[in-house]
Amino acid sequence: PSARLTCIQKPKSPSGPTTSTPTACSSPHGGKGRARCPQRAGSSSIAHRHKQSPINNTPAVPETIHRFKSAYAANERTIWIREPVDPVRPCNLAIFLDGELYRDWVHANSIIDELNAASAITNTLFVFVSHESMEARWRECPCYPPFADFINLELLPWIEKLHPQTKEGRERILIGLSYTGLAAAFIALRAAKKYTRIIAQSGSFWSD
Repeated sequence: PSARLTCIQKPKSPSGPTTSTPTACSSPHGGKGRARCPQRAGSSSIAHRHKQSPINNTPAVPETIHRFKSAYAANERTIWIREPVDPVRPCNLAIFLDGELYRDWVHANSIIDELNAASAITNTLFVFVSHESMEARWRECPCYPPFADFINLELLPWIEKLHPQTKEGRERILIGLSYTGLAAAFIALRAAKKYTRIIAQSGSFWSD
C-alpha cells in the first residue's frame, strides 16, 4: 500500500536534542565500501543489551544497541532496537528518526511500555535512529537524497535481515519530529510502497 502522510502539530519542544552515548561499544566492522557499493555497509556487533523495566507485570522487552556505518550517508551512528513483546509472531515496524530526542525528551520508551501494558498497540518492533550529530542533522534532514537512501536502501534491508518477522507485519511506520518530520515525509516520497504510515510531528515543511 501507498504511504499516508500524517502531520501532527505538537507544542514547541525543548531547544534541541541531547546525545545519548551507549555504555559499551564494540569496534565497528564492515561498511568500508564506497557509496556506489552500498551493500557493503552495515552495523557492528551488538554493543549493549538490556531490558526495559516492566510495567503492570508485562514482560520486560529486550533492547539492543548497534553501530551502523552508512555508505550513502558517509557516517556512522547508533541504532537502538526494541524487540516486540512477542518476538516470534509477525510484527509491525516503527522507525523513529531523531532517536535521541524521542528517547530523552519525549520518553518514547515509557509511553510504549504503558501502551503495551494496556494492550493498546499490536506487536511492534521499534527502531530509534540517532541523528549522529547536530551538524549531520542540519545537513541530512532538509530533503537530502543520501539520507533517504540510507534509510530505504541500507537500514530497512538490514532490519529485515535481523528481524524477518517484520516482513509479515501489516504496518511499517516512519516517524520524525520537526526537522526529521520533514525528512520522514521526503524519505517516504522516494519509496512510498515501503511505508504504510508517516508521522511528521510539527514537520519543518517551511524549509527550502
